[in-house]
Amino acid sequence: MYRRQKRHADFRTSSLWKVPDEDEDADKKKPPAPTITNFKPPVAIAYLNSAGAVVLSRGTAKKIVAPEGTELALSHDGKKLLYTRSDSKTGPDRTIVLYDFDSAKSLDLVHGYVRQAFWSPDDSHIAFLKAADRAWQVWTFPVGNPESGASFSPQPVSGLHGWTDNHTILATDSLNAYWLSDDTLPQALALKDMYGPAFQIMSSDTIRVSPVNPDLLLISADYLSAPTGVPVDSMGLAAGFFLYELRSKRRVTLCPPEQWARAAEWSRDSLQVFFTGMDSSHRPVVNRVFWDGTGLQRLLTGSNYVVGQ
Repeated sequence: MYRRQKRHADFRTSSLWKVPDEDEDADKKKPPAPTITNFKPPVAIAYLNSAGAVVLSRGTAKKIVAPEGTELALSHDGKKLLYTRSDSKTGPDRTIVLYDFDSAKSLDLVHGYVRQAFWSPDDSHIAFLKAADRAWQVWTFPVGNPESGASFSPQPVSGLHGWTDNHTILATDSLNAYWLSDDTLPQALALKDMYGPAFQIMSSDTIRVSPVNPDLLLISADYLSAPTGVPVDSMGLAAGFFLYELRSKRRVTLCPPEQWARAAEWSRDSLQVFFTGMDSSHRPVVNRVFWDGTGLQRLLTGSNYVVGQ
C-alpha cells in the first residue's frame, strides 16, 4: 500500500488521465500529433554539458557551476542547485554541494558516505542518503543548518527519489518502494508490481512523482528485452521510461519509439517530460516529450537535465 494524498482536479488525475494500455494494438501506440499548446519552457534548468561540467541556466543567463558533478537537484525557485561531488577516485567519499546562482558561490554541506540530495517542496529542508550501520538511510536537515542533520527513517534503502509532500519522502530498495513519513509508519509497494513484465529493476533507476498528481509516477529503467528499433548503450542495455498510476495500477510506456532514454524528469506543471537520450553517435542529448507522448524535440547536447521554475 502507499500513502493516500490529496488529488488535484486536473486532466492528469486518474479519472481523466487517458493513455493507452500496454496491450492495445500497435496503431494506437503510434505517437499522435502534438496536442499540448499551453505549455511554457522552464525558466531555470541545470544539466551536465558534453564535457561533464555542471551548468545552471536561468532565463538567458548561464553559469558553469563546477567542472564535474552528479545527482543534480534544483530548488523550486530555481536559484539554488544541489549536486554531489566525488572526493576520491578510488573510494566512496563524496560531498553534497550547494551552489547559489545570485552569488555564484558554492558551499559544501555534508561530507562522507553521502549522495542523492533533494529539496523539500517548500525548499525548507534537504533530504539525502547517508551510509549508517552498513546500510543507506534517509537523512534530512533544515536549509542553512546542515550540522543538525538527523536520520529521517531507520528503513534501509538503496535509492532516494524525492519528496512527495513536506512530510513524506519516496525511497526504494531492491524489492520495494517506500513512502517514508515523519508522522506515520513507512508504506511500501512491491517494485515488481510497478514495473510489470517489460522493465527490469536496477539501483540506477529513477522514480519521479508528478508535481500535480502524487498518484502518478514517472519511472526510468532498462528494458528486460530491447524492443525492436530501440538502440542499446555500451553495456548492451536498452533503456526507457514509463508512467505508472498508483490508484488504478495502470502502466504505459511513454518513451518515444526507437529512443534510448534515461533520467526522465517532469516539468513543474507535469505537461512536459525531459530525458537523457543518445544521438546517432551515441553522445548524450536532452530531449523533451509531452506527457501524452507527443511533441518529441531535441533540446541540447548534454545529460541529467533537471528543472527549477
